[in-house]
Amino acid sequence: MQISTGQFFKSQMENLADLKTGVAKLQQQVATGKQIEVPSDNPVAFSDAARLKHQLGKLDQYDRNMTNLMQRMTLEEATLADATNILTRIQELALQGANDTLSPENRKTIAGEISELRDSLLQLANTKDSSGLSIFGGFSGTSTPFQKDEQGNVTFVGDTNVQNVEIADGVETKANGSGFEIFMQVQEPGASSVKPLFSILGDLVNELKAGRSGINLSSGVAASLDQVNNARMLSGTRISKITRQQDVLASAQLQAKTMLSTVEDTDIEKVVTELKQKMLSLEASQASFVKIADLSLFNYLR
Repeated sequence: MQISTGQFFKSQMENLADLKTGVAKLQQQVATGKQIEVPSDNPVAFSDAARLKHQLGKLDQYDRNMTNLMQRMTLEEATLADATNILTRIQELALQGANDTLSPENRKTIAGEISELRDSLLQLANTKDSSGLSIFGGFSGTSTPFQKDEQGNVTFVGDTNVQNVEIADGVETKANGSGFEIFMQVQEPGASSVKPLFSILGDLVNELKAGRSGINLSSGVAASLDQVNNARMLSGTRISKITRQQDVLASAQLQAKTMLSTVEDTDIEKVVTELKQKMLSLEASQASFVKIADLSLFNYLR
């Protein structure tokens, strides 16, 4: 049978090309640490990797959402804790002011301290987050939602919207408490309508400045304290919910990353061993090709 030199060279060159391609692919896997780069490498594994990456993207977004929420809720809870402490002090002062042994001047002094504490509460109600937005102003972005006029009256110029943020598939939580509800809608015992916290404290200050005990207004102070304290507890409840969900998220992220690594990452030890074998085969094939190509037999088979 006649041997075709052209066919021999073509066959050998194709074999060497395949070996070189295999070596290059294995070297790429070692360099990148990934065994799948394009769908043709492994269509099923490539699809699984894409699905896991999409899942990790969603989990990462939930992680960012919860991180931002935790910062905001922690600030809100701390602010309401300060407000609770101030109202507790005001309640103590209101009880002092109701003492029959106090003189009108003593009551005026107490009124002055309550007035200063009321201004401190106003500052807390206008607390801003790291972005410069009020945490109690709703969606409006108003940096000063609670504003005091020249007569000392406080009005709310924010909005009553409360944002819900998704922290897991089908799981949402509020991003903030409603400043309008917390500070502007206090239900006094026996009253038929709600009243702003600042108005309740303003009335108390005016009563004490006039030398009166203000005893009939102490229930409004207690209701204001309860209102803020309840808002603080709700804030703490949301923080606990986020903390629990962060633990769940961390577990889900670890599981997805582990699965992705199994599908996508290179088994370095296995690939290095295969690479060495292919390189030896390539070197041997190249050496054999050179020797065979130089045989004088080819001079007779042309």
